[in-house]
Amino acid sequence: MRDILLGFFDGKDFDFVLGEQWQEAALLFAQKARGTVIPWDFNQIRIVVRENGKTVSVDFAGFRGEDLTSDLRARDFTINSIALCVESLFKEENPELYDPLRGFIHLQQKVLQADGEATFDHDPLRILRAIRFSRAFNFCIEDATKCSMQKKARLLSEVAQERVKRELFAIFHLPGADRAIRELIELGIMQPLIPELGQFPAIQQGPPHQYDLLQHSLKTVECLVSMIEHPERTGKKYAAAIPEHLHEYIEDGVITRRALLICAGLLHDSGKVPTQTIEGERIRFLRHEQEGLNINQHIARRLLLGKRAQRIIAIITGNHMRIHQLAALQDISERAVRRFLHDTQEASLEVLLLALADVQATSSGELYRDVKDRVEQLVGKIMETLFSSSAVRPYMPLITGHDIMEIMNFAPGKAVGTILREIHDGERTGMFNSREEVIEWLKKKKQSALS
Repeated sequence: MRDILLGFFDGKDFDFVLGEQWQEAALLFAQKARGTVIPWDFNQIRIVVRENGKTVSVDFAGFRGEDLTSDLRARDFTINSIALCVESLFKEENPELYDPLRGFIHLQQKVLQADGEATFDHDPLRILRAIRFSRAFNFCIEDATKCSMQKKARLLSEVAQERVKRELFAIFHLPGADRAIRELIELGIMQPLIPELGQFPAIQQGPPHQYDLLQHSLKTVECLVSMIEHPERTGKKYAAAIPEHLHEYIEDGVITRRALLICAGLLHDSGKVPTQTIEGERIRFLRHEQEGLNINQHIARRLLLGKRAQRIIAIITGNHMRIHQLAALQDISERAVRRFLHDTQEASLEVLLLALADVQATSSGELYRDVKDRVEQLVGKIMETLFSSSAVRPYMPLITGHDIMEIMNFAPGKAVGTILREIHDGERTGMFNSREEVIEWLKKKKQSALS
């Protein structure tokens, strides 16, 4: 009823609540409509009907309590506690709504209010659902409801992780994800779900950063949402391609590329917590992206993300400094661009967008303008290459382990792998752009070891 009253019902999702014979009614409907029966939740059955390329979900449930009024009072929010008698829909011109908690008035007032004091005790996941509804419908959460959410946020630890994942990534996918995430953190709801965020406010970053780690992370998400919602600002050529790419579903649980990018944007600097060093007035975070990759993979596994989603977050986190490093060079070779696209191929666009958001969220000072300009120019250049992929030549390694053994007179072993990683790191940052440069470096390294 909520969506019908709000005026955006799409005819793809129906909910029916019945008395004692609700299960028989559900199975009879499935038989008549030739639908697929899915046991959906406790005291609930979902029937999925597919016809002419369209999919319609119809949920059947039994009364929670003795009658319809008891059922409606036992739901989550007043705007969801409204019902309409199906029979009267066909017999009366203006059928009466069953609305014991004044949900229709709250819809008109754009207020989200819990059904009662025990709403979040019965299902703590409703705490996350309140944030999702408020942002999706642009409603305000009533003060007493918000206070209850804060007090009972700890109960989220009792909810099955799979359900938490679904709700959390549905929030990350929202157009207003940045405001939702900020509210989750301000209310202390996000920290029990991702405890690592609790350490962010204590990490000061020093120049050129204007914000502590938490505020920088939230600002980065805000910039990402702005770019996603207005892709023409990133580049008119790609205004259609960017949202199309980010809308791709990666796995079940409302997990899209867009949701993963928002998650990675929030956590992209998680590695700064363990890598922070303070030398006088200078604050450094050496190789924080590699430490962050390990931390974010652990978080992704804890949130029960699938292997592909874990891999995408790892690529984004582990490579989020690449554009900054390349932009600092005087000359950026075609090979360096091809190496970047090779290393980030499953999430190249995401890394580029995060680089833009990251630099925008660092400083608004005039002294930082040159860095921003260089990053924006490089992102534009790489996007040009990325979206004309037919013109991209395949990446080939500059050197192989066999070459190293031959030049250095090494036997197979760990030393070869160590040098190979040094070369790869040098190529990533633009130190090496040709095979000849690597061979010359290897010869000098060999000479130095002999002297």
